Amino acid sequence: MTYLIAIIAGIIGAVAGWYAGDAAVPSLVDSMALLPDIGQIKSMIDPGVAREVAASVGLLIAVWLALRIYAGHRTFRALAWRGLAVILAVVTLTVGTARVGAVVFDQFGMNAGALSVAFEIKLPVTAAMPQRPADVQVELSTDKNQTIAMVSEIARERDVAIVHGTVPILFKTAQREILLSLPGEPVRTFRLRLLASPMKNAEFGPWQGADAADGGPTTSGRNGKTVDEVAIRYLVY
Repeated sequence: MTYLIAIIAGIIGAVAGWYAGDAAVPSLVDSMALLPDIGQIKSMIDPGVAREVAASVGLLIAVWLALRIYAGHRTFRALAWRGLAVILAVVTLTVGTARVGAVVFDQFGMNAGALSVAFEIKLPVTAAMPQRPADVQVELSTDKNQTIAMVSEIARERDVAIVHGTVPILFKTAQREILLSLPGEPVRTFRLRLLASPMKNAEFGPWQGADAADGGPTTSGRNGKTVDEVAIRYLVY
């Protein structure tokens, strides 16, 4: 019973540490950015590593408290080998659960890794500048599902409006399209040149013109020259 309590406490501590680390990283990065001497460290902080470290600390503290308070162990030797046994049990249980979950996701054709696409879309010069992200709708459409993207901001670079956003990749399929809807503009379609199970990218790919606007092609003539100014580039993370 003692080990079961310690294992449950360890799992709860790890989860609590994970979320605590996730919540603390943005505040830490913002506060460090205010300091001129170490503001550059902001770009070196990896949120994923911070979450893992916080989860590990939460696991260790929870197991130590369970063995010390509930089981009454006080010596370092008693806490050390019992704590190691509990931590190994928690790790084994976590890895096994993750493996089973990955198999289940694979059977349903879903991406267990929860990858996402970050995109930037250059709006045509003739289009009215959207006042807020809510004025723009971006959707990822596949042969398996449709997902509304999160538009984070609309920036202006050299008199060109650029929409920034992200959308999760939930299913394994090579048939993916980004649909861009603007007030008073035709719905533009971009085919994503990605594998069914894409790899992560560190940098954005080249700019890619729209493949269709309201169902019609955006090229003219035999040379296939693009006549629409809108373009997209993206990466997988």
